[in-house]
Amino acid sequence: MRVRAFAWGMMIALVAGTAWASAAFRGVDTELTGRSCRFITGVAGVQGDLKRCQGIAGFQPETIAEHTWVTFRIRTPAGSAPSVIFRGFTVDTRMEWRVPATPATAPPVAAVIRVTPKDMDTLDRGGPVLMVVRLERAAACMVAVVDARAHPDAIAAARRAADGASGFACGRDRVETVGPATRWTRAVIDWPRP
Repeated sequence: MRVRAFAWGMMIALVAGTAWASAAFRGVDTELTGRSCRFITGVAGVQGDLKRCQGIAGFQPETIAEHTWVTFRIRTPAGSAPSVIFRGFTVDTRMEWRVPATPATAPPVAAVIRVTPKDMDTLDRGGPVLMVVRLERAAACMVAVVDARAHPDAIAAARRAADGASGFACGRDRVETVGPATRWTRAVIDWPRP
């Protein structure tokens, strides 16, 4: 199956430590599982298992597992609280940070992560969907979504959206659907707020 081949091809390359690159940006991957993460207890307002993982340049991804839901959020270097990005069925075990090619110390401007949404009416699980996240020093937010089954070149499309995310204003601009708008891209954009 072409989509499965693309998805696993991406994961194999990430596991091998490949730094995805374009003319102006490069990709750096980090894990959302294993020794790169630790569980945090006693956090006010958190119901479920909070896991904080190593990111880059002061950005730390977090997941909160609650029964059949997972919340994905990012702790930013200057943010007073983590930015909640998505709530759905699952998030992948790795994410890709999009970093300017120069200078070498530049922080990431965006990230790409594969998620599995859930239909609130039927509780069906769907996807996978590639979610693009804009990163600012004090906030993070969803910028774009790409249905990995419906788009013929989903990962390249997600990376292009990520590399252009610096012009996106969190809290003002609307999330873009790159390629076909599907039931599952809508489910990611309209994830259930508590």
